[in-house]
Amino acid sequence: MSGPFPEVEALIPHRGLACWLDAVLEHGGDRTRCRARVVPAHPIAVDGRFPAVAAVEWIAQASAAHSALRGRAGGIAEAGVLAGISGFSADVEGFSPGERIEVAVTQVHGGDGPMAVFEGEVWCGTQSVARASLTVVRGGAAFGSPDEEAR
Repeated sequence: MSGPFPEVEALIPHRGLACWLDAVLEHGGDRTRCRARVVPAHPIAVDGRFPAVAAVEWIAQASAAHSALRGRAGGIAEAGVLAGISGFSADVEGFSPGERIEVAVTQVHGGDGPMAVFEGEVWCGTQSVARASLTVVRGGAAFGSPDEEAR
């Protein structure tokens, strides 16, 4: 599905400096692609640059956007927690403001239940520069809600 898509802040629970995505560019089936940004004033930034490990957060936020677009929680932002990271690798030391950064996630396990696994890849310009698999717990199950655990 191509846009227009809802604003990112309608899809993920992050606000202000914590919101590292600018827009959803593409969504369909098990895959979502977003435009990401470097927030130079964020505490993780060193001399205005994000370290390579920031790719994990971009993948996590794109995963949250994907879940919302698939209709979890009625298609709106939903809290969750990152339960695991595997296979992280990066070919760059960091990211600078103004670079064209995109992140694509594919949900590889979990359907619409509370736990899911996503494969993510971060692109800087036309080059793939980072990747990781994330296991996330979404919704009430992330915080011990018995309603979510019964699903």
